[in-house]
This record gives sequence, structure tokens and C-alpha cells, in this order.
Amino acid sequence: MPTPADEARSLVSVERRRERNEAAKVVERASERRGRRERREKTITISSARQLSFDPPFFFFSTSSLLLLFLLLSLSLSLSLSLSLSLSLSLSLKKQDVTRTKGNEFEDYFLKRELLMGIYEKGFERPSPIQEESIPIALTGRDILARAKNGTGKTAAFCIPVLERLDTSRNEIQAVILVPTRELALQTSQVARELGKHLGAEVMVTTGGTSLRDDIVRLHQPVHAVVATPGRLLDLAAKGVAKLSSARMLVMDEADKLLSPEFQPVIEQLIGHVSPDRQILLYSATFPVTVKQFKDKFLRKPYIINLMDELTLKGVTQYYAFVEEKQKVRRRGKSEEEEEEEEEKTRKVFFSPSSFFSSFFNLSLFPSSSSSVSIHHPPTESKTRSTASTPSSPSCRSTSPSSSAIP
Repeated sequence: MPTPADEARSLVSVERRRERNEAAKVVERASERRGRRERREKTITISSARQLSFDPPFFFFSTSSLLLLFLLLSLSLSLSLSLSLSLSLSLSLKKQDVTRTKGNEFEDYFLKRELLMGIYEKGFERPSPIQEESIPIALTGRDILARAKNGTGKTAAFCIPVLERLDTSRNEIQAVILVPTRELALQTSQVARELGKHLGAEVMVTTGGTSLRDDIVRLHQPVHAVVATPGRLLDLAAKGVAKLSSARMLVMDEADKLLSPEFQPVIEQLIGHVSPDRQILLYSATFPVTVKQFKDKFLRKPYIINLMDELTLKGVTQYYAFVEEKQKVRRRGKSEEEEEEEEEKTRKVFFSPSSFFSSFFNLSLFPSSSSSVSIHHPPTESKTRSTASTPSSPSCRSTSPSSSAIP
């Protein structure tokens, strides 16, 4: 029979075996958890490596895409740089006609403060080359024969000295600006009014094709300077409405056109109406032989300004086609039926340099047609208005520039 000591030893051994079993289970569970963690980390490492493009096909595709993107960006950058360089070069070439100055300022000419206000409000910062050459000479009262390109500031070059020399306290015409067309007259008068709005100078514009009565009414009000086409102004001067005897400045813009055979007789008559102590300013882009003849006859030791190293603005290319006279009036091989059908569908306007060529082209192009008419100076105002407003107006007109500039 077991003794109490034996029973106690057996109980202790049983308890130790149970503790060893529990410890073994804890160690096994810990090893299992460690194994699962290692397997999970290994899986994450493999997936991360694949995401980092270590897979050979995917890595090759990504590198090709990056190279292609880099090439496209380089090409677009080079194109944008070349375009910007060409644009800046073109702009710099175009600006050379108005920025190649001597560095003068408008204040250097001792202009009236009110005129300077109008100049700066107009947006002018510094005088252009033609203005630098013209303004100080014109302010001295000397005749000028200036040649400069269109678009270089010729209008302001003569409007500024005209406005500076006006005496707004005298209610009389003190300056006359002649232009060949109605559109140019409106443009020039607008510039003069904007430049002289703080001076209180009254600038009037009168052209052919407008109401003569309105011009007569306007001339009974204060007028200090007149912008006009030659024919209308001569008509008003001949009637004694426009009194030009006090006009000491005569400006001719587009002088080559104003001294053409149609205009020159009118210009010479107008010079007889202005003050004998006159100053004549001629501005143009081209000076034909007629300008030289006029200069020798009417200008007194004129100051010559020539800023024309070439005819067109820098950065602008122009083309022309040489056509013989017989090619201008060719019928293009069309039959009379085709010509009449075309005339019924469309209306055409042919511009010619003179009244002679206007009639010549009309008879040559449409010898047997009653649907064409030649319009040129000098038509009566009623005839011009009836031709333009008649319901059966012709489908083709041949006109000369003077018909739109002279009443």
C-alpha cells in the first residue's frame, strides 16, 4: 500500500508533465506564428518586386514609354523655341521702322502741355523716326518734303505741328490738311481730334459724297483746321464759304496721289486760296516725277526727309504680277450667254487709276452691254445718288478713285 510520500511524488510528476506539455504547445504555436509571418513577408517582397518593374517584359515596356515621352517633349520644346525665335525676329524686324530712333522725347520739342496730354493719352510714348525728323522742322515754319513708309507715324508727324501752331483764340481756318480719299480724311480727322482734345481746337472734315448743306452750316461755327478732299474744299472755297486766306499751313498726305493728273489742277487752285505766306508739308511713300515738278514750282527751299531704304515695312513680303494691257480686257473665252448669266447673278466693281481708264475698261469689257456704267469725276451729286439707288442698278461698275474722293 502506497505511502503518503509516494502519493505526493506521483502528484508532482503528473503536474510537471502537464506543464511540459503546455510549454511545448506554446513553443509550437509560436513557431507556427513565426512561420506564417515569414511566409507573408516573403509574399509581400515578391509582389513588391513585381510592382517595382523587375519583371523583364514589363520593365522593357516602361523604359520604351519613357524614352518615347522624352523624345516627344524634346521635339515639342524645340519647335516652340524655333517658333518663338522666328516670331520675335519678325516682330523685331517690323518694329525697326518705328523704333530705330535717336532717343528724343516729345518734351524735347517744347510742345504745349495740353497737346502733350493728348499725345500720351493717345498711347504715343516716344516719337518715331519720321516724327523725330519732321516735327522740329515743321515747327520752324519751313516747307517739308518727307518720304516714309505707310504705318510709321506720318499722320501724327504733321498733325502734332499743325495743332501746336494753332491759335484757338482766333475764329478762322488756320490749317488745311488734304487727303485723296474720304476714308483717309475720316481717319486723319479722328487722330487730330484725339491729339488736340485738350487744346480746344476745332477740326472739321469735309469730303465728297456728303451733304454740302451740312458743311456750309458747320463752317459758320468756329473751325481752326480742315481735313478735306481737294474737290469738296475747292467747291466751298469758290463759293466763299470756306475762307482759307488765313490758312498758313497746307499739308498734303499721300502727295503722290494728290499730284496725279486728276488732282493737280485742283491742288494748284486751292493754293491760290490760302495765305501767300504759307507753309507746305508733303508726305508720301513714293515720289513720282510730278512731285518734283510741284516742289520746284511751289515749295521754298524744302527740307528733304527720306526714310525709304525699301518700299514696304520690314518683315512684310509683297508680290506683283506684270500684265500687258491687252490681257487686262480679255474676255476669258466666255460666250455672251455665259457673260449675261454671270452678270445677272453677281455685281462687280472695277477700279481704275483715272476717268479715262474707267471709260476705256467699261467699253472694252462690256461693249454691247447696258448693265454696266462708268463712274468718275466730275459727276453731279444727283447723278451719283440716282445711280447708286436706282432699282435697276447695273451689275458692273467701272470707277476711278477720284469719284469717291471729289464731289
